[in-house]
Amino acid sequence: MIVKLHKQARTTPAIREEIKHAVGTLAELAARFNVSIHTIRKWKQPVGRAE
Repeated sequence: MIVKLHKQARTTPAIREEIKHAVGTLAELAARFNVSIHTIRKWKQPVGRAE
């Protein structure tokens, strides 16, 4: 699968998957992945479920 990223993109689908499964505080993960805490929070939140 070819993924087109803009010049300033810091995350790829693979990195986002890593973030979803990573363990640590928001600040630790933000530092590890070189992104903001907001970005970590965005990718860690659960996907909505139909009930």
